[in-house]
Amino acid sequence: SYGGAANGDDIPGGLQFDNSGNIVISGSTDLDASAIINNDFVVLKYNTAGTLQWSTTFDGSGTNDNAKSLAVDGTGNIYVGGYSEAVPNKDAITIKINNAGDLQWEFEWCFNGGYLLVYPSQGRALIKEPLHRFLERYDYQLEVGSDYMFTIRGKI
Repeated sequence: SYGGAANGDDIPGGLQFDNSGNIVISGSTDLDASAIINNDFVVLKYNTAGTLQWSTTFDGSGTNDNAKSLAVDGTGNIYVGGYSEAVPNKDAITIKINNAGDLQWEFEWCFNGGYLLVYPSQGRALIKEPLHRFLERYDYQLEVGSDYMFTIRGKI
């Protein structure tokens, strides 16, 4: 079980097994005891016996960060996708954590005034150009006000 730092709300987002059979769980946790929701990403790694090996949190640019997806590669690196919300905006975030629980990189992207912004700038090759090409080709098919999910694949 996991109680978070302040025993606030903990919300699961994804569960995967690594090549060694360890369990990796991503989600969101409320790190403070206030009534204000202030979620951050949380990633937990349990061994095959169910013992917590490590936990790590990530605080995005917004006040409410929610992890929604999880992937583990063949070397145990963990990729978590979700969003950071600063009402009324939601920025998409992808982070990479190594198998020891250390943050390796983060990419954040959002639409601002019709322009796609990507932070840090080296993420543009992975995110901005493919997403722009897609939107230029298919944006007339997207319904205003609807939620969409995009999967961007690439080799790093």
